[in-house]
Amino acid sequence: MQKVFVFCVCLFLFSEIKSDSLYDSLGNYLGKTEDNGSMFDSLGVVNTPLAAGSSGSTFRAAVERDWLPALEAHQPDIVFVSAGFDAHVDDPLADLRLVEEDYRWVTQFIVAVANQYAQGRVVSTLEGGYDLDALARSVTAHIEALA
Repeated sequence: MQKVFVFCVCLFLFSEIKSDSLYDSLGNYLGKTEDNGSMFDSLGVVNTPLAAGSSGSTFRAAVERDWLPALEAHQPDIVFVSAGFDAHVDDPLADLRLVEEDYRWVTQFIVAVANQYAQGRVVSTLEGGYDLDALARSVTAHIEALA
């Protein structure tokens, strides 16, 4: 008896990047720019470029505009989060202006998607953040929103 195994890996990568940074070049390789400024390609990569100095309200609008439609179309079975906190206003790296409540909001957004499509399954790992006080506050907000 012949057994056939078919593996379908359907992944999406969502990222927020400062649009004039070193990380922005990632979009040149992984995605194409759409009319709204987001990047998406057939590999399932959605990059959301943000201008230097972008605030939480800009970030939140971009997430709702770019990530939500792709997540609704994909309906993930599990959500993996590589939680980076270097977009915090106090962080020296990214030149963005997010605060703890923005991280709490995006985590609640992720949890809501996971509850709707993935039976609440979320796996989160720490990626970065270089101002230790801001990192501690942001990680706390993230963990509280996951709970």
